[in-house]
Amino acid sequence: MSTITKVFVVLTAVLSIIASVLFVSAAAQWHNWRELAASNQIARDAAIAERDRLYGTLHAALAMKDDTIRNRDRLLADANATVQTLTDDKARMQSELVQTRNDKVAFEASTTRLQEILSVVTAEVTGLRGQNQELFLQNIAYQNEIAGLNDRVLGLTANTTILTEQVRNLQEKIFAYERQIADMQERLAAAPAVTTVVAERKPRVAPSVAGPIRGEIKDVSGPYASINIGASSGVVDGMVMMVYRGTTFLGELEVGQVYPDEAGGRLRTVQGEIQVGDRVAFDEQS
Repeated sequence: MSTITKVFVVLTAVLSIIASVLFVSAAAQWHNWRELAASNQIARDAAIAERDRLYGTLHAALAMKDDTIRNRDRLLADANATVQTLTDDKARMQSELVQTRNDKVAFEASTTRLQEILSVVTAEVTGLRGQNQELFLQNIAYQNEIAGLNDRVLGLTANTTILTEQVRNLQEKIFAYERQIADMQERLAAAPAVTTVVAERKPRVAPSVAGPIRGEIKDVSGPYASINIGASSGVVDGMVMMVYRGTTFLGELEVGQVYPDEAGGRLRTVQGEIQVGDRVAFDEQS
């Protein structure tokens, strides 16, 4: 055998070995790739299933949120209707209170007039006792008239007592309605879905009189307070007044209800305990 033939045989054997190694390596790599592809397919299927589950959960959560929003809107509408009803009842009761007070003043004036008449008649009867029979008969007539007037005085006194009790009852009802309105406003302020609507800041309103406005705290009930000045002093709805004691700033009062001689509203930015007698002020230039 020649040298070339030997070299050829050796090269052929080496190439066969190399080809076998490459084939085995390629087969092993192909098997690994198939396992990797199968693993990726399983992971993709699991991810798709998880995505579908999350979509279902999100749709259910959105449906529950829509139901919650609808329920809160309904509760807000009911609360607003209740506040309006209480406000109307309060206005009606205030009108009745004013009428009752006017009636009481009229009855008191009539009682005073009758008492003056009774005093005059009694003096005349005392002076006529020493006169003759004719004057005695006139005295009897005057006494009968006095008895009638006494009956009228007793009747008017009873009516005055009844009207005074009615005025007291009306005042208690008005106070109860004011407390109900204050409690309802506190509940609306505390509800998360209602806060956006109720807590909307009112625009600052200029007073109808020139110059600064001064007054005092008349009553304090939680976050609400009333003052001893009203529309006759230039106070208007939406006005923001400073509350202070001496030179110490205690907070602000945002006016929400105005009457001729008093007003009330909600306290805000409170920096100290606000008490009856603390000063309030509004300056148009501030």
